[in-house]
Amino acid sequence: MKFLEEKTLPNFENETFSFWTWLKENRLFVFFSVILILVALGLVIQNHQNAPAPLAYPLGEPKETKPKIEPLKNTLPPMTSFEKAKLYFSKGKISKAIQLMLEISKNHKNPALRKEATDLLHHYHGIQIQKEKIRRLYLEAYVLFQTAPQKACTILDGILKEYGSRQDAYLQKAKNKSAILCRKMKN
Repeated sequence: MKFLEEKTLPNFENETFSFWTWLKENRLFVFFSVILILVALGLVIQNHQNAPAPLAYPLGEPKETKPKIEPLKNTLPPMTSFEKAKLYFSKGKISKAIQLMLEISKNHKNPALRKEATDLLHHYHGIQIQKEKIRRLYLEAYVLFQTAPQKACTILDGILKEYGSRQDAYLQKAKNKSAILCRKMKN
């Protein structure tokens, strides 16, 4: 019984290896290998030409960082609370102006200034009440446009007749709504 059989390989000693015959048999492999090597060589040369020149010395000293200077905000000169209230009113912040005027009319030492503050307070408060009334009527008309457009147009016309000369955001909206929707209904 033989467990291992001995196999012998063919004898290659007699055959000589010819590079030229191998080259002919594997010409596609050789062709693509040469193309791949040429492409790689071209990329290396191209990247070498685009590379920055080596530095013989450092680029420079580190840059100093300058502190950022913020522009000054619109600082107003110191003013009295009466002037601040007038400024708030001119900017449209009526509630702040009313608070300041109320404080002046209660706590200021000068009675003439207290009287003027009280008069302005009544004026500012009247303007605020008118704005709230315009706002309330506009919102009521806005809601009524879905269910009763004729009544809404009547409300908007009433707003425009009563407060037409004033400048107010809700008054402008009422003018626009009336111009667009109410005129279409009338035509």
